[in-house]
Amino acid sequence: NTALEFVRTQLLGEVIVPDEPSPFEKFSYYSETYISDDTTVELAEDGTSVIFHITTGNIVTGASKVDITVSSEGVITDYTIVSEGTTADDAYLDHINDVTAYVGKKAADILPLLGTEGEGGFAPETSDSTLHGGATYTNFYYAYAAMFAASNYEVYAELAQYLPPAFTYTDYIDVDNTTWDIADDESSVTFHIVTKDYSPAKAFNIDITVNADGTIADFTITKNGSTDDTFKGYMDENILSGAMFETKNAAAILDMFKEPTGEDGEFVKNDLEDSSLASGATDSTYNNAGYSNFLCVYSALFAAENYDLLISGGENA
Repeated sequence: NTALEFVRTQLLGEVIVPDEPSPFEKFSYYSETYISDDTTVELAEDGTSVIFHITTGNIVTGASKVDITVSSEGVITDYTIVSEGTTADDAYLDHINDVTAYVGKKAADILPLLGTEGEGGFAPETSDSTLHGGATYTNFYYAYAAMFAASNYEVYAELAQYLPPAFTYTDYIDVDNTTWDIADDESSVTFHIVTKDYSPAKAFNIDITVNADGTIADFTITKNGSTDDTFKGYMDENILSGAMFETKNAAAILDMFKEPTGEDGEFVKNDLEDSSLASGATDSTYNNAGYSNFLCVYSALFAAENYDLLISGGENA
């Protein structure tokens, strides 16, 4: 249940409603008093560090937002205050400790700052004296956030197995229903791709095998999403057979596109370099086969581009 809540909030962005469990129930030093469920966690760009985007509690002060990066060794490598929630008074701001002092620290280094743990847990009033002053609560929140982050790298790693890989080129791919098989000797990956609709074309199912050198070895359409048989007939024959993609790697397939012109920076049908693929067969009076052609080319790009992620042990490979 905890894993499901974690996926729902961290991946799907759902909001926890009253009486639902927190996504952080398995995390050490989780306290709904000091760590808001608005907190999120993600893998950093280096592929190993984890970034905790923490929203603190808001007793006495307002909630603060901090970003804390933790290495695989449980060491804080960055601590950044995104927004300051302390009482809006310069006199309090002068008493806020420098959070960069937590950089280089592990959980064991931070725990003494929290003071004595009573029946109700840790509290600002009984924390280490270095946190006390005009901004006691804010200092405590920042120390507690550091403790929470530094303690939970392994917990995140365990729960992250429920998250899909950080695939690229997913605008037209139904990632939730796309699966893959990795060969026992890791010499190839076969993607069982389900595309999204690209109206008027419906979703395609395509099996694409990518070799160890990143080239496509096989491209087979298992479900054709063209609107009807009329439009299927206007699809490019080399796309239908898969011949267009065999021996091509991601760079070669990317060369089949011009610069993306979609509203959100994505590729669209007319970005195909070969205009005949975008408009259908040369003897066609129809445009719509271009949508089907595009989904196939895009699927080939997705598979070739993401092979390395799975083989190299990317998130949940």
